[in-house]
Amino acid sequence: MKNRQGALASRAMATALAGPAKGKRRRHPTSTINALLIVLLSVGVAWPVVAQQAPLSRAKALLQQGDNQAALRELRPLLESPDPLARMEGLNAQGWILYREGRHADASALFEQALRASQGHGGLREVRLKTLNNAGINAFSAGELDKARSYFEAALAIGSDVAPRYLTIITRQAPMQSAQQQVSAGREKRIERDFEGAVADYTRALAIDPNNNDALSYRGYAYYRLGQYDNARADIEAALASSPQRLDALINLLKVSCASGDDLDAVLKRRGHAIQRQREAMLDDRELQRQCPDLFASLKR
Repeated sequence: MKNRQGALASRAMATALAGPAKGKRRRHPTSTINALLIVLLSVGVAWPVVAQQAPLSRAKALLQQGDNQAALRELRPLLESPDPLARMEGLNAQGWILYREGRHADASALFEQALRASQGHGGLREVRLKTLNNAGINAFSAGELDKARSYFEAALAIGSDVAPRYLTIITRQAPMQSAQQQVSAGREKRIERDFEGAVADYTRALAIDPNNNDALSYRGYAYYRLGQYDNARADIEAALASSPQRLDALINLLKVSCASGDDLDAVLKRRGHAIQRQREAMLDDRELQRQCPDLFASLKR
């Protein structure tokens, strides 16, 4: 799931404040990241502001100008400070910069250092709160929802007003992510031709998210390869019910029909329009050619 959540923190904040976003996930341009920074600053998340600490103030200004490397250089003196507050603020700020660059693992390491630096110092509550929020946002963006949840729960315990929004989003997304992890496991087993294992993984995914279209379509194919044609047909038809143009489901429905001796004319009558629209793509499927030679030949004409 990481490759699908590279920029979710910005999207999640927008969702929490303005309702669900539309469209595919993608990396956000600098202008959007700057807008997110302003939102986070307004709720006391991103940067601790201590007037007497000039390096922090200069680094903040450089960050808002988009000069991340110069901002990191400005923060170095804070990391060597004997003052635990200054050191923690420097680590937190550097972690936020690396998060913005998409370097989630490096950012996480800095946030953890900052949190360790706060241990035993009761006067660091505010900067600890901000660091927990930032660490949670970084983990959320990386798709590590369990880790993000632990940070936000710790932040909530000391008064975070950001944490409840993210915890709500995580509660909503966690089951879908868990289901998709099961689907990915099933795909790996399919590649290894372990179709029984694949069916088990897809079934677990559907127990979590009954509407997971990938799990339905892929389980249908696995059943087809196991010769369980009734089960295969039921899953594939269920996948097509919500996604009538789904190419792999259409192809696999034809394979099941040919393998089980179904009335192909009836299938073509029900799905003919979608099949014609996908005809060129279907001609690339060699398994369909082997399973349904006559139908394949008709598609080529």
